[in-house]
Amino acid sequence: MEGGGMMREKSILTLSAAAAVVFALAGTIVGLLTASQVILFDGLYSFISVGLSLLSVGAAAFKQKEDTRRYPFGKTMVDPLVVLIKYSVIALLVAGSMAAAIYALFTGGRDTALGGALVYAVFGALTCAVAYSLFLKGTRRKTTPLLEAEKNQWLMDALISGGVVLGFFAAFVFSLLETTAALVPYTDPVLMLLMTAYFLPVPVREIRRAVAQLLEQRPDGGESEAVEDAIHRAVADEPIDESIIRLAHVGSTLWVEMDIIVTDPVRLQRLSEQDELRRRIAGVLPEEDVWLTISFTADRKWAL
Repeated sequence: MEGGGMMREKSILTLSAAAAVVFALAGTIVGLLTASQVILFDGLYSFISVGLSLLSVGAAAFKQKEDTRRYPFGKTMVDPLVVLIKYSVIALLVAGSMAAAIYALFTGGRDTALGGALVYAVFGALTCAVAYSLFLKGTRRKTTPLLEAEKNQWLMDALISGGVVLGFFAAFVFSLLETTAALVPYTDPVLMLLMTAYFLPVPVREIRRAVAQLLEQRPDGGESEAVEDAIHRAVADEPIDESIIRLAHVGSTLWVEMDIIVTDPVRLQRLSEQDELRRRIAGVLPEEDVWLTISFTADRKWAL
């Protein structure tokens, strides 16, 4: 990533961390005052988001400092590592909140100050929706794994807060009716259980994706096939006996390693011919950060 892109990434992440601090304080205080586990979860989630946002800011600053001597292969591994840490923490918080909600359901529910909880829920939903829309606009042209993870955090917060609004409004209506008043204490744990069950797959999915990148797993979803097909078309007219392509997508960088096997001693012997083939292959690769390595050999064992 170029220096300007890293500066932009760091600025957006810093702004996100500052907004998350305000939101976290408000959620924690209101959650304690209203005795709402859902709102307290929202505040604690936001506090964790602050720490994770600062982690992202630190990662962006670390990547911005070039040090090719100590990190000859770049710092692309930082992105999936940070994403793994972020979503692992979020998964633990969601799982713990789910367990607390189940316990509350079997112990008579929880009394909640509905008026204050509903007002905060509306405020939280609007705040998170605005933050997410700004992230969506800011990452439309160029994004990174760290910005995507941050954007997903605000989306999760917005959806959580929106669900809380609907739930507390329903609880407020229940409280006005004698036949449904007994259900009000169960509103908070039911909301908590529904939200955690809905959102738990998000961190699980992102953890799996980050682990796949850290292990340099071959990209799926058709990306590998598209890159390989483009390369094969680019070298179709060349006197190549065999080629072995290895792909990995780590962070925002696509790693492409290609070993070309040429057994005829008169084929592709000049460096100018090899470089021309490299330029042709590079020209068909996706327009993103690409680390391309192409080697030529007459002995297949050096390509394995």
